[in-house]
Amino acid sequence: MDGILEKFSLYDFFNVIFSGGIFLLGLHVMGIFPLSYVEKKMELPNHDIIMYAVIIFLCYIIGACLQFIGSCLTKNIGFLKFQSGITSSILNDKEIYDNNSCKLAVYKGLADKIFEKKGISVKDGVYTAEQCEYFFAYCSY
Repeated sequence: MDGILEKFSLYDFFNVIFSGGIFLLGLHVMGIFPLSYVEKKMELPNHDIIMYAVIIFLCYIIGACLQFIGSCLTKNIGFLKFQSGITSSILNDKEIYDNNSCKLAVYKGLADKIFEKKGISVKDGVYTAEQCEYFFAYCSY
């Protein structure tokens, strides 16, 4: 359970809610009102706190769905597939750095420190695709 909570941060939580909220706002601008539909179908009491909770919950669910769709598209479409390939081999592929071994050594040293701190073991100096993606995401955040 601790491993899941370490990987999930407030940034991730609000990122999902924000994207879902933008999607809901776009639906409202187009004249589609899913919140009033939910309010009528669920027969919720007329309390502001309950409506705010429902809005946040819907934003989170919609944002998670959008994130899942984006993840599927990233793995299956041209440039996005190429970018995904880079993130999964960022610590192993010298061609990414135009054969600049100094830059690669710096990144590997930083990755080793991060992995040591998190208790992730690297076998024989070769990083798995998951470790490369973890390092890329860590640096992105």
